[in-house]
Amino acid sequence: WSQRILGCIMLVLGVGLSPLIIARKPRTEQKQETCGLQTEEQKAAKPAPRPKAIDFSVVTEWKFQLIAAASFFSMGPNTIPYLLMPTYVADVLKETSKLGSSLVTIINVSGIFGRFAAGMLSDRFGPVNMLLLWVLLAAFSQLGIWLPFASVPAVIASAALFGVTGASIVGMLLNALSRLYGVSRITYISGLVYMTYAVSSLLVAQTTSLMLDTVGHGIDYTWPIVYTGLLLVAAFFILLVLRIKISRKLAFII
Repeated sequence: WSQRILGCIMLVLGVGLSPLIIARKPRTEQKQETCGLQTEEQKAAKPAPRPKAIDFSVVTEWKFQLIAAASFFSMGPNTIPYLLMPTYVADVLKETSKLGSSLVTIINVSGIFGRFAAGMLSDRFGPVNMLLLWVLLAAFSQLGIWLPFASVPAVIASAALFGVTGASIVGMLLNALSRLYGVSRITYISGLVYMTYAVSSLLVAQTTSLMLDTVGHGIDYTWPIVYTGLLLVAAFFILLVLRIKISRKLAFII
């Protein structure tokens, strides 16, 4: 029922707000007054080509390739703590299912504060720089807190830190794309990047579940946690390459 209620809320808000959206109109050049006469240069000038709705040439650019790869490795693990933590506290910590539900709530609530913090810090230090830090902290929440400490305080701390960082990655990628490509190209470029999100989420969730059933025999969560953390580490190094290729200056805001 919670899913149905949330779905109805999203449907009502989406239908109610969509008529208020104003489409961005392309900028038109002002025509010069010539009193009906045109010069030879004006006659010979060709009209400006219409912009393409989707420019697939962007996939050949190294910036797009790096950030799409980082999207694949960082957004795939985004749902894994939601799936594993509720069963982890019951199978490993022998706690009640109520704690598992509370962990999902902790991730969602801390994600609210994480998004606010990510937005404000991105304005100050740059979205690419903050995305790099957020992905690193999300990996630490898995490999540095959850993995080595099998206790209730550790899994709560891991859920809180992952909620602040991991839950914000999706929006931060959009912010980074707008900084790299500008607002005019963000519509189709973000769509192309988020296609990797769909593929990654499907593959990572299925792989993690299969790993838990086969390697972990349903009770050992070590390798699924390591797998999730290593995907985030891979995304961090890809973003680090992107950051270095843009500028080697440490204080450079991007």
